[in-house]
Amino acid sequence: MIVDGKKIAGEIKKELKKQMSALDYVPTLAIVMVGDDYSSKQFVNLKKYFAEDIGISIQLICLPEENTNTNILVDIIRKLNENNDISGIVVQLPLPLHIDTQMVLNSISANKDVDLLGALALEKFNKWESQILPPVIGAFDKILKHKDIEIKNKKVVIVGRGALVGEPAATWFSQMGADVSVADKSIKDISIITRKADILVLGAGSPGLITSNMIKTGVVLLDAGTSEVSGKLLGDADITCASKCSVFTPIPGGVGPITVAIIFENLLKLIGSNTTKV
Repeated sequence: MIVDGKKIAGEIKKELKKQMSALDYVPTLAIVMVGDDYSSKQFVNLKKYFAEDIGISIQLICLPEENTNTNILVDIIRKLNENNDISGIVVQLPLPLHIDTQMVLNSISANKDVDLLGALALEKFNKWESQILPPVIGAFDKILKHKDIEIKNKKVVIVGRGALVGEPAATWFSQMGADVSVADKSIKDISIITRKADILVLGAGSPGLITSNMIKTGVVLLDAGTSEVSGKLLGDADITCASKCSVFTPIPGGVGPITVAIIFENLLKLIGSNTTKV
């Protein structure tokens, strides 16, 4: 069954609109972007469109790559942390190579870190103390619940060890009681591992890495390994995998739209649905 991520995102959007009606002010999400990367602009636009549709304000801070360094970014984020009119903060990734990305992310206050990429927010997540999930993990959660997929005692194989998908996925699935194995594309024959998966999570960023002969029939395949090739978005799984899967998330249109929705779900969870601003 191919997952319609736009449909699930639409259901989340309806719920968020209801929550927005309980607020007597307009929350603002600050998005900080450095440089002029085309893909980054596209992802920022997706967030802007979603925000506009549910009534959330976006403050977009665009900085030139050549004149922006780590200290400048950290200073900007600290000011956003202190600004009571800013409800949440997103740093659009990737940042230029000369910037210390983790130092920048660590400067985001945990109560405004809707992506859970800073050290304080991540620590809460790793300790099972966070009220929100990293957006990609939140998308996985929505998909699995939507399809009535149990996690406990399932064999979960995660391909990729990145901070956006692999690491948080390993943490969350373990917390949920799954038997988790993590592999990456450096392993000579990952099919030995992937064929054992009841749930296969992909986040390697290697287009077509997983083919249909590398998975078992009936697997739940969650592909978040987005890559851009010749202007097209491709996933880690070859599309031929879909026919063998009980659940398959395509790229584009699978995990991505839900991830955007989760950012705003996280925002409203962090600020609460109070009728007055605190």
